[in-house]
Amino acid sequence: MARAPRKPRFSSCTVLAEAAGRSHLRAFAGQDARPIGEQEAGVEEALPVKWAGKGWGQLLRPRLNLAWIGDQPVFLQLVLLPTDDPAEVPAMLELQLEKLSPVPVGQVVWSYEIVGQRSNAGLPVLLTLAERNGLERQLSDLERRGFCTDRLESPLVTLVTGTDFNDDGATIFVYQSGTRQICLVAWVADGVLRVLNRVNLAEDDRWPRQLVDELTRLAWAGELEGWSKGTPSVRLIADAAVLATWREPLEQALGRSIEVEERPADAELAAASVRRAFRDLNAGNLLPAEQAARYRQEFTDRLWMGGLLALAAAYLVCVLIYLGAVEVQKFRQGRMADQLAAVNQQYTNTLRLKAQAQVLQETVNLRYAALDCWLATVEAMPEDLSLENLTFSGGQSLVISGTAPADRESKITEFWQALKRKVVGNTNLFSEVQLRPTSLKTLQGVPQIQWSFNCRIQRPEI
Repeated sequence: MARAPRKPRFSSCTVLAEAAGRSHLRAFAGQDARPIGEQEAGVEEALPVKWAGKGWGQLLRPRLNLAWIGDQPVFLQLVLLPTDDPAEVPAMLELQLEKLSPVPVGQVVWSYEIVGQRSNAGLPVLLTLAERNGLERQLSDLERRGFCTDRLESPLVTLVTGTDFNDDGATIFVYQSGTRQICLVAWVADGVLRVLNRVNLAEDDRWPRQLVDELTRLAWAGELEGWSKGTPSVRLIADAAVLATWREPLEQALGRSIEVEERPADAELAAASVRRAFRDLNAGNLLPAEQAARYRQEFTDRLWMGGLLALAAAYLVCVLIYLGAVEVQKFRQGRMADQLAAVNQQYTNTLRLKAQAQVLQETVNLRYAALDCWLATVEAMPEDLSLENLTFSGGQSLVISGTAPADRESKITEFWQALKRKVVGNTNLFSEVQLRPTSLKTLQGVPQIQWSFNCRIQRPEI
C-alpha cells in the first residue's frame, strides 16, 4: 500500500544485494552517497552487526538499511495519469490497481515513482508490484541474519529511472536478478516514456524472434494511438556479457544495427538507489507498512531494554563498588581499632607508670619535706625555747609546740618570723605560719609560756 512521501534524515546507508550465491554489503555516507566500504558474506551467514544491525549509535547518526529484492518476481508497469498534482497519484493508482495488478490486490505490495514531467499523454508514473508472501519470506530471512530493513526495492527501478530517454525509439533492458534474467522494453515517443513492458523470453534460440515480435507489437500499438511514427531506433542496455551474446542475434532478427550501452555496475546502481532513497524514502519502497511499523517498534523496544539493562548493570556496579568500599572501610576500621587498642594499652600503662611515679615522688617529697621542716625548726628556734612537739601531717601541715620562759616571749615572735622567712631552694618553705595564742602555766614552780605554730607547707606541683 502506498504511503505519503517522507523526508528521510539518515546520514549513511547500507545496501544489501545477493548475486552468485553471495551477499554483498555496500556502505555509503552523506546525501551524495559516497562509498565508505564493501563486504561479502555467504547467503546463509549472519551479517556483521556493524553493517546490518542497529543500536544506540543510530539515535545520533541514523543509518538506512536498504535491501534489493532477489529472486522474488517484481512487476513494473508504466501508467500515464491525467493529473498535474503528485498528491493525487496514490488515489488514482488505487482506483486502477485491480486492473493493473497481475495477482489479487490483497496479495501484493505496491509502490510508485514519478519518472518525468507531465506531457499531453499524462503524468508518467512507474508502478512497482511484488507478491506479499515472497517479500515476507525475504524479510524473514534477513531478520534471521540480523539485517534490520528500512527500505526494500528492486534495482530495476533504479536502472530505469536513472536512464536518459532523450531519443525516440525502443530501449531494451536486460538485468540478472538472482537466478532470473529480466528483460524490459521501454518505448519513448516525442521525448516521453510511453510504454514499459516486461518480456518473458524463451531460454532457447527463439528469444530474438520473440523480442522482435514484442517490438513490432508495441510499434503497431503506438501507430494506432498516434504516438509511434516510422522505424524506431533500438537501444540495448545490459552488462558486458549480455551485450556480447545478444547483439549479433538481435541485429540479425531486426535486420538492422542497434545501439548498445553497458548498464551501470552494481556499485553504481547501489549509490543511485541510496540517492533516490535519501530524496524520498517511500518512492519505490516495497517494504510493507506493517513490517516497517513493527521494525520501528522492535528497535524502540530494544533501546528501552538495552537502556534498562545498562541502568541495571550500572546500578549493580555501583552497589558492588559501594559494598567494596564498605568492606575496605571495615578493614581500615578494624586495623585502626587494633592500633587504638594497642595505643590504649600503652596509654593505660603510661598512666599507671605516671601514677606510680607520682606516688614515689610524693613519698620522696614527703620525706624531704619532713626533713626540711625539722631542719628549719632546729635552725630557726632560739636556744631559750623548748620544743615539746613537732607533728608533720599529710605532707601539707606542720604543728610545732613548746614552752618558753615567761620573760622570753619576744623569742617566740622571733622564732615565728624566722619560720616565715625560711627558704628552701628559691621558694619559701611555708606558705603560711600562724602563731596561735599563747598561754601561761607553771611547771615545777617556774612560770612558762605555752606556744604553738600551725604551718602550711608550700609544696611544688608534681
